[in-house]
Amino acid sequence: MKKIAISAEGKDLSARVDPHFGRALYFIIYDLETDTWEAVENPAATEARGAGIAAASFLAEKGVEVVITGHCGPKAFSVLKAGGIRVAGVSSGKTVAEAVQLAREGKLTFLDSPNVDTHFGGGIPGLGKIVGGGMGRGCGVGGGRGQGCGKGRGAGKCKKGGRN
Repeated sequence: MKKIAISAEGKDLSARVDPHFGRALYFIIYDLETDTWEAVENPAATEARGAGIAAASFLAEKGVEVVITGHCGPKAFSVLKAGGIRVAGVSSGKTVAEAVQLAREGKLTFLDSPNVDTHFGGGIPGLGKIVGGGMGRGCGVGGGRGQGCGKGRGAGKCKKGGRN
């Protein structure tokens, strides 16, 4: 194992490991051979859907071999596994530096399967839980399921002459 990525709540080694893989604000990518690291923003953290899948794809492109996180759902886990990336779980409260030390010492606990259900975390950071599910079709903006007008259960206001 050479290159690891740790889901992080901040941009340095003193940050706590973020328990949410796909919605982590940052990843610390650590090269164990050169003892160097970089903090990268998770481009998938604010995605409405598919954050875990997008984060897994992003880390695969970075050449990561191991991901260390608190929790990993089934979709992200399958993308990571397909990319040859192993997933290690750590208990809450650990810092990134502590996770790196566990990797150095060969004391990581690798997951054989996802350790949470789909949609664990359920929201965009800072915005609470995700609202809606796209059950309506159309052009509206508003609250509730579907957030649209036309067929379905939209609760929004139409902007282009559609109907609720």
